[in-house]
Amino acid sequence: MKRVALLVVSLALAGCSILPLYTRANERLVEDARPTRATREIAVKDLPKGVFVGIAISGGGSRAANFSAAVLFELEELGLLQNVSAISSISGGSLTAAYYGLFSHDAERWNRERVRTLLGKDFQTRWISRWFLPHNMVRYWLTDFDRSDIMKGVFDDLLFEKKTFGDMPPAGPKILINATSLTTGRQFRFTDQDFRTLRSRLDTYPVSHAVMASGAFPGAFNNVTLQNYATQSRRPHYVHLFDGGPADNLGIKTLLRLLREQIYASNEPARGCFLFVVDAYPFERGKGVLERDTRRTLDFILDDNVLDSSDVLLTLRREDVLHEVGFRVGDIGSKPYQEFVIFPDRPDGPRCSVWHLTFQRLVKRFWPSLSARGEEVGKVVNEISTQYRLQAPGHTPQQLQDYLYEAARLLVREDLENRRQACAWFHGHGFTDLPCAP
Repeated sequence: MKRVALLVVSLALAGCSILPLYTRANERLVEDARPTRATREIAVKDLPKGVFVGIAISGGGSRAANFSAAVLFELEELGLLQNVSAISSISGGSLTAAYYGLFSHDAERWNRERVRTLLGKDFQTRWISRWFLPHNMVRYWLTDFDRSDIMKGVFDDLLFEKKTFGDMPPAGPKILINATSLTTGRQFRFTDQDFRTLRSRLDTYPVSHAVMASGAFPGAFNNVTLQNYATQSRRPHYVHLFDGGPADNLGIKTLLRLLREQIYASNEPARGCFLFVVDAYPFERGKGVLERDTRRTLDFILDDNVLDSSDVLLTLRREDVLHEVGFRVGDIGSKPYQEFVIFPDRPDGPRCSVWHLTFQRLVKRFWPSLSARGEEVGKVVNEISTQYRLQAPGHTPQQLQDYLYEAARLLVREDLENRRQACAWFHGHGFTDLPCAP
């Protein structure tokens, strides 16, 4: 037994596995591969009223998943969600986007009560407990099976039922799940176009794997691997994917690419453009303000400030992306409702309106008329940690979920100035029968 244990440890330290199993789930492209909803071309002539409406959903673990679901329900009640043509998501927000893409047509699955129950679950504890199942331990140490594979199973059991991209109904908005490629250093989108560059098919690819790739934060999760069938080499080549945050932690850039390359590239472009940015980024948490020494017990062995530095880089990246659509983060004069030029080199070209639904708004200095209840909600949601469970000091997961849903209601319903501008835009573009009143 000692020799076996020594062999296993030696192989682990060497960074290799014995059996090349569980390496990738993507299949080689074949002629009869079905096109998926993720790649359906958006024809301008088929847009509602000739207008493009998109939703970008940020990362942020279960905080982002619950907040984005709450926002979608609010927009649905205002009649706005039904006119959305594309949803682009990152990390934790991809839980909601993928679930909506699979089940929004099913009233038994897509309703507040059921979605709250599902997204309120503690994915993280289930993930950790599965590490110690005997069959997972064997696979973990002896094959390519890794921590991300374990979480894929959790996602499938609780949310996605092992569905593939080919199982998404054709009707509904285009679902665009985003990750970052370690291989290229660029954004990777789970679309037929990106899969074709690998000579691979998307229709048979599990949705849970794409969601895991989108949220595979370095340090906690391993990369999600795709085989690159396009290479002519005898030795297999691979693409390794991780969290979409370094490329774009808001999902905005994918929608901008769609606007510039498709919606406004034709001779008959869209009559208008509107984006909802659902941003679950915690504002000014002030980490370390009251701590003389930020080290914890494990930091005396390996300091986790590498994760803190990653957070800073993601914050700066978020600010850069928001700047592209007209926002100045932290600027009191920057309102949540803005317009931006779609093509930066064409100042007189087409413009797009955008409504930034952000926790920053739930701070008194950015919303002077914010109620005391709104301030309380803002303080709580900005303290929810980025994990695949709802956690913050002094509150239960159920309470935190209540606060997130209340945050969505406040930002969509009670922020009257910005709601009126958004509703007026839709009414002005022909959507006069919506419950959304200017």
